[in-house]
Amino acid sequence: MKYIKKVEVGDYKFNISVNREIALKVSEEFPEFITKILDNSNKNNDIATVIKENRLRELFDINDFINENLSKVVKFALPLLLAEAGEKLDSNKIISYIIDNEVDEVFNIRVWEFILSVFTKGGQDKKPKVKFVMN
Repeated sequence: MKYIKKVEVGDYKFNISVNREIALKVSEEFPEFITKILDNSNKNNDIATVIKENRLRELFDINDFINENLSKVVKFALPLLLAEAGEKLDSNKIISYIIDNEVDEVFNIRVWEFILSVFTKGGQDKKPKVKFVMN
């Protein structure tokens, strides 16, 4: 399955597309990143639970790790996402643009969420609404 997303960031308007193959390439290129994300997602990160289990420092460390590495993941993935969508843009120019305009954190998070949509059925918002009426 392949998902397509329209992206507008300042002067740039383009499509990105993700499929399982791209998600697998990202996970193979950044296994430690994926492992930390998955390990963290399996824990209850409600603040009360985190404090009770004395995991606040661990949670901060994981968040720091993600923030430090997410830009590397996006820099690797963006050319693949653009190519899959048939875009001919230079991903390095886009990345420079988002950094120069200080929107890289938000952009990186949104791209990461889009990559994850392969696993979380990212097309949910495009499903037709069906209304059943039973008498």
